[in-house]
Amino acid sequence: MTTTQPAEIPIWVNGAQRWISGIGRKTTCDDVIRVLLRSEGCHTEAKDKEDKHYAIVERWKKVERPLDGRSRILKVWTAWGDEQEAVRLTLKRVNPTTPREVKHHHRRSSRGHNRARLLQTVHPKRLIDDENKPFSDTIEHLMKLILAQGETIQTQLRRLHDRDEQILSIEHQVHSSRQERLGSNYLLETYLKDLDANKGGEDDSGVAEVENAKQEEEEGEVAGEAEEPEDAEDAEAQRALVEMRACIALWERVVRVNKRLEKEEQCLVKLHVKLRRLSEAEPAQEATDLITSEAIAIVKEQIEEADAVCNAQQMEIDQNELRLQETCEQLQERHRLLDYLQEELRESELEEEQLRHWLQELTYKKHQQIQQQQQMHHAMLTKQFTQAATVTTTPAASTGAIRKQIEGDTDSNSDTGLSSLHSSSEEGVYVLDTLV
Repeated sequence: MTTTQPAEIPIWVNGAQRWISGIGRKTTCDDVIRVLLRSEGCHTEAKDKEDKHYAIVERWKKVERPLDGRSRILKVWTAWGDEQEAVRLTLKRVNPTTPREVKHHHRRSSRGHNRARLLQTVHPKRLIDDENKPFSDTIEHLMKLILAQGETIQTQLRRLHDRDEQILSIEHQVHSSRQERLGSNYLLETYLKDLDANKGGEDDSGVAEVENAKQEEEEGEVAGEAEEPEDAEDAEAQRALVEMRACIALWERVVRVNKRLEKEEQCLVKLHVKLRRLSEAEPAQEATDLITSEAIAIVKEQIEEADAVCNAQQMEIDQNELRLQETCEQLQERHRLLDYLQEELRESELEEEQLRHWLQELTYKKHQQIQQQQQMHHAMLTKQFTQAATVTTTPAASTGAIRKQIEGDTDSNSDTGLSSLHSSSEEGVYVLDTLV
């Protein structure tokens, strides 16, 4: 037999987590309750009976179940496996009513919904929401079935544990008696004798069906006859061992059935949680649907208004595009006209420049001609005056000749536009008198 090492299990007390160490295979819930009450200073010898007012409550996903005080807490804890993180064991104060009485009370009551609550926790406000919610008949039936199955499983586990202890004690007695009479290697010798006849036999591990147990019983009787026991005590011990093996096989079948029931119970709990969620979500879903329908109607109206606005804006955009196209065409026409006018302006500027240049040349030529004519006239006058000064004729004759000459010059100067010059010269005519 192998001995298991003590384990640690978390227990919640007054909202605080406590780790309980030194828990073995035979540690019960009552032992843990006494230790916790002693550590809290609430346990005395005069108040040993008050331990029944407390219980270890197993909570898994808002589903609670009080554990029996005689339950092996380590076995309950290890049975959860990977789900241990979602399980919470809590020390709570309960009424002295036992789970067995609760089960009978459930059977007697016609309406379990209106019955008084059996469990009263130290902090009942944590369960107010769950207690005040109405449950349907299906959920009530499932909860009753779960409680009944839990009680049945606990009872069967207690019986199985008692049987295990009896089997262990009987096997130990038989083994010690055989060692005294047959020696320490009697098992090896027995298996060597039966090896040829029982090649396909199963191991003596205690895990078999009822048919295998019966076959082992017959083989045990044959082996007992072959060994020819010397006294009746050995035969009785052998028969008791065979019966115990058959009982072990039956109890193992019960354990398998219990495991299957536990799985079904977990499925029922999950179904119960889903149903409760659905029942809670129905009114919210209806309100959500109503709000959604109203919101959809409002959104549709807004979409229609936006569609009308978009259509109007699209028409305006089309008109603006047409206007913009016409404006672009007009602008292009204006640009072409501007280019044409600029070209004409450049041509007119060139013509103006040419005319200005031609006019300057013409003016310059006229000015040159006038200067030449003035120079020629001035030279002629100078020559005439010189000739007149040197004339040796009579003054009258010379005067008449000079006057004729001047008159002739005056007529010629009138053609050239120099009459004004000669008119001034006529006023200052000098009469030349000679002394001869």
